[in-house]
Amino acid sequence: MALSDKHARFVAEYLRDHNATQAAIRAGYSPQTAAAQASRLLRNVKVRAAVRRGQARVIAEAEVSAAATLRELGRVGYFDIGQVFARNGDLIPMHELPPAVRAGIASVEVVMKNAAAGDGKVDRVLKIRTTDKVPALGLLARHFALLVDRVEVSGAETLAEKIAAARRRGAELAAARAGKQGG
Repeated sequence: MALSDKHARFVAEYLRDHNATQAAIRAGYSPQTAAAQASRLLRNVKVRAAVRRGQARVIAEAEVSAAATLRELGRVGYFDIGQVFARNGDLIPMHELPPAVRAGIASVEVVMKNAAAGDGKVDRVLKIRTTDKVPALGLLARHFALLVDRVEVSGAETLAEKIAAARRRGAELAAARAGKQGG
């Protein structure tokens, strides 16, 4: 069951930015009715299926997966700066580093300068900035439920007491209405 040309255009436009109203306008729907049309289109079984297929294709083309994301977070979170140095202390050339090690490097800056004044020699200074490990480790900890966000409620009145008070107010209002109608 194929989509109409206009529906197919909507799906293509929706996959660009996931803004349904703007996708409807770009697909040729009236700006005045675009929001309603977009809502209706996203409830359409064929359109919804085409959007899912398109999203799956985009993810596959980007080679993005939950496993790859976790793997990359692990590479960053567990990065060891010692892995960029050879046993003699020299830096290992970037092209020789495995991807798992390169993942932990945010940037490399090469500075050419005369380190010892007056010797006439130009020295190469490498500055390596590593990726911040804390956010990656935090995301991993949340994923594995090692960190759980907790909300604490303080105050003299418990939730059960608030519910009971609201019910009493509701009963009082109902009784007051009933008294006005009967009087």
